[in-house]
Amino acid sequence: MAQYLWLSYAISKNTPLYGGGKGFYSSRDNSLEAGDSCNTATWRFPNHLGTHVDAPRHFYDSGRTLDAIEPAFWVFSKIQLLEISPQAGSNLVGTDQVLSRLSGEPELLLLKTGFCYRRQQREYWENNPGLEPGLAPALRERFPTLRAVGIDSISISSWQNRPLGREAHRAFLNPAQGRPLVLIEDMDLRRVKAGWHISKIIVLPLLVKDADGAPCTVLAEINGF
Repeated sequence: MAQYLWLSYAISKNTPLYGGGKGFYSSRDNSLEAGDSCNTATWRFPNHLGTHVDAPRHFYDSGRTLDAIEPAFWVFSKIQLLEISPQAGSNLVGTDQVLSRLSGEPELLLLKTGFCYRRQQREYWENNPGLEPGLAPALRERFPTLRAVGIDSISISSWQNRPLGREAHRAFLNPAQGRPLVLIEDMDLRRVKAGWHISKIIVLPLLVKDADGAPCTVLAEINGF
């Protein structure tokens, strides 16, 4: 029997933000307790808060926005999960580390570094794992079916090496390559393990016109665990 898991975090005032800034604010507009007819609130938050998608427009004015990506793109049935640590002496996941373990025709690659277990600690944003820029072109060449990469780090850009992180974002999201690889950052991968049969993942970004990125809900269908 299939079971379903959220692979995204609920947004709250405690949601960490890249760089340690403030993220989610909520103010009550109407309250049943105060005698109003219903409960409503106003929210304010950065568009790259929590589990979120980076669209090509995030680093390229010529790149597609989230609302310009067709709905079918967000449904993945060929998923590979790699439990992987940054290279020794580095906070970057290396290209060879990933390529040596990836096979088949994946549509979505999930990288579980284990940093999801440290999400409420300062190091989650201050010393997070990142990805080597060279990983993007290597994945694009070797795995033509790949559409997106998700990670349990707050960003593929390590806060300790932001220039290299910007280079990595540009490499993954580059529309000139003909097939930009969309990024899903700050994923909740605590409950999934390599070897599980993940039969389907649906990623649902908040649909805002011309958005370069947005928080998203991620739902996984898992069999045989």
